[in-house]
Amino acid sequence: MAKPASDTNAATATAPVKYNVGWRRVVRNFSPSWFAVTMGTGIVSVLLNSVPFHTRVLYYLSIVFYILNAGIFVLALATSILRYTLYPEIWPVMIQDPTNSLFLATVPMGFATLIEMISQRHITSLDRITALQLLPIAATIVAAGAGSKVADILPNQQHALGTLLASFVLWGMGTPLAIVVLVIYYQRLAVHKLPPREMIVSCFLPLGPLGFGGFGILYIGKVARKLLEGSDILDPIAGPMAYVLGVFISLIMWSFGLIWLVFALATVVYSSPFPFNMGWWGFTFPLGFMRPIQ
Repeated sequence: MAKPASDTNAATATAPVKYNVGWRRVVRNFSPSWFAVTMGTGIVSVLLNSVPFHTRVLYYLSIVFYILNAGIFVLALATSILRYTLYPEIWPVMIQDPTNSLFLATVPMGFATLIEMISQRHITSLDRITALQLLPIAATIVAAGAGSKVADILPNQQHALGTLLASFVLWGMGTPLAIVVLVIYYQRLAVHKLPPREMIVSCFLPLGPLGFGGFGILYIGKVARKLLEGSDILDPIAGPMAYVLGVFISLIMWSFGLIWLVFALATVVYSSPFPFNMGWWGFTFPLGFMRPIQ
C-alpha cells in the first residue's frame, strides 16, 4: 500500500502554519489507507473464532481483537469525517488520486467501484498496474459471501431467496472481473519488473478475492440446496446441483489461490528487506480470507 499521495501534499503546501501542527496536522494528513488496519485486525478476530480448537482462551482473544477492531474503525471513521468537514477541498483531490481513491473500498468495500471508474481521467500504463486494483472489485465478492450467510438465517423463505439471488449476482459481478484483473496483473509481472518495495506486500491481495470468492460460491450452493428443496421455482434437482458445483468451483478457486500464495511468498523473499508501512496489513487480511473456505 502506498503512502498518502498528492491529496494531502498539494493542500498542505498552501495551508496556514497553524493547520500543520498538533491534531490538525494529523487530521489533515489522514489517509483512507488507515482503514486497512481494520481489515487486518478484523480478520484476526474471525480466524480466532473459527479455529476448530474450541477453547475459552481463543474465544476471549477473538473478543479482544473484535473490540480493538471496532475502536480502530470508529476512530478512523471519526477522523475521516473531521478531515473532510474541516478541509473540504481535500475530498475532490483525493477522489482523483489513482492510489488513494482505491483505498475507499476498505471503508465499506463498496463505493470505490463507482468512484474509481467515474472519476478516473488519466491513462494508467501497464507498468503502474498493481494488485491494489483488486480492492474495489473485492467489495462485491465480500458482499456476496456475507449476503449468503444472511440468507441462511432469514425466517421468510421469499426474502431468503431474494437475498441469495442478489448474493449470486454480486458474486458473478466481482469474481470474473477479479480474474480479468489477475490476468492483467500477471502480464504486468511478466513484462515489467516487480512493484516498488513500498508496495511489495500488495502481492498478497489476489488471495482475498480468490479465497472469499470460493467461500461465497460454496456457501451460496449450500444455502441454495436448503432453500430450493421443496420449492416450485426450479426443478428439485437444482438445489443439489448448485451445492455440488459450489464445492468444485470453490476448490478450484482455493487451488488457484495457492499459486498466487507461492508467487507472493517468492516475491517477498526476493524483494526483502523492504520498509515497514501501511501495506504490511496486507499480510493478515488476504491470508485470512483463505481460511473460511476450509
